[in-house]
Amino acid sequence: MSVSDGHSQVSAASQEELSRGVSRWKKSVRYIVTLLIFALIFWRIPMSRVGAALENVPIVKFFSVFLPFSAVYWVVDSVCLTWVVRRHTAFEASKAR
Repeated sequence: MSVSDGHSQVSAASQEELSRGVSRWKKSVRYIVTLLIFALIFWRIPMSRVGAALENVPIVKFFSVFLPFSAVYWVVDSVCLTWVVRRHTAFEASKAR
């Protein structure tokens, strides 16, 4: 084993650590931004006003519209995703032959 081999192994290891750190940073950014948005909203609008606004919400009417739409969307999305995965898997299998 030469010196350059050891250097490339160290370089590869440091690149992996760097990419892992970037990956963690990318994952945490979305949560930090979400928390900042909620902090801004609740800093500008007092919780008592939010509660007062939600007192008169027709929750039954909301769910009677929202739940069927969500169920239909879930079924359509599942069918499309299944089709894409099966097609991709068949393509990969034919490519391997």
